[in-house]
Amino acid sequence: MTEKQQQLEKDERRVRIERAKIVDEFGLLDQQLAAHKQSIKRLADLGKLIRDWHKDLDPELTYSAKGQSFEVSVGVAEMETHFAGMKVIFDLLGEKKFLAVAHLTLKSLGTQLDPLGVASVTHKERTGSRKLIATELKRRAVKAAVDATISLEKLGRRVNQPR
Repeated sequence: MTEKQQQLEKDERRVRIERAKIVDEFGLLDQQLAAHKQSIKRLADLGKLIRDWHKDLDPELTYSAKGQSFEVSVGVAEMETHFAGMKVIFDLLGEKKFLAVAHLTLKSLGTQLDPLGVASVTHKERTGSRKLIATELKRRAVKAAVDATISLEKLGRRVNQPR
């Protein structure tokens, strides 16, 4: 084996070890946060609901929502930048530049076309994010052993049954 091949093998081993560490850290964090995922989603949903109660009130003022045990301060609305109008921007940039920077969303397209119209100008591809599921290896090994034992017991019962 040449020195270059040895170095390549050593580098590949180092990469496998680093990736294994990352996978294990992901699994540990996933395990630790699993109990909180529903609470985090519920907190976001409740926050949206509380903000919605105040959406038509003066955005420059702070409000308060009180419960039996807590009070939630609803702050002033954050500053956001809005376009003056697409026609103004189109005229300023011209068609070619406008089309180069314009961003169309499926949601906004759906406000102008019915579902069949949207379907006629779109297609689906598997380009989205991949779901990650962490499984602790020890538990998986124990489950496999239990499943194998149960399968063997079932097989033994079938073999020993009179015909």
